[in-house]
Formats: sequence, structure tokens, C-alpha cells
Amino acid sequence: MILLNVMLNTTFFKCHKLHIINLSKVGHFENEGYVVLDNEYRRPISKTNKKVFLNIFN
Repeated sequence: MILLNVMLNTTFFKCHKLHIINLSKVGHFENEGYVVLDNEYRRPISKTNKKVFLNIFN
């Protein structure tokens, strides 16, 4: 479990309760609350995690 938490903090991000994304594959963020990956897949981001996500990329 500790290894999973370390991986989540460095490479992956839990953007929603059902979605974990690879941070190196993020294309851009849509203000409506979606992360768009390099392959054009859109994943929702929860309101709680939105602030954390924006802090990582700002």
C-alpha cells in the first residue's frame, strides 16, 4: 500500500474516485472539470482534486 501511495504522488494522480491518470500523459485541462490526455481521452476531475491538480501544473 505504501508503494502505491508513493507511485500516486510521483507519476499518477487520482483525479476522481474512478480514475487514476498518468501525469506524463496529460495534454491539457478543461475548465469544465476535465483532464484531457495525449490520446484525447477526457477524464473528469473532482472538485476536491481540482485544486491539487492545478497546483501541480502551475
